[in-house]
Amino acid sequence: MNCLVENAAMMHLARKQGLKIAVSGGDAEAFVRLPRADLTSLAAEAVAEHLGLFDHAQKSYWAALLAQLLQ
Repeated sequence: MNCLVENAAMMHLARKQGLKIAVSGGDAEAFVRLPRADLTSLAAEAVAEHLGLFDHAQKSYWAALLAQLLQ
């Protein structure tokens, strides 16, 4: 997240969410520290990706079928 140092509301939100803020001149940057990927998170990501692709394929198929039926 980037904002001006004067933007106290945004910096408050960043701190409240646990982001670390680095100030340089008039700009402030906030960084979030993410946990390292492990086997569980990688597997969950792969499953979510494949479910998303499957869902998209199904919706595309039904949209094409509907378009053909309406012609």
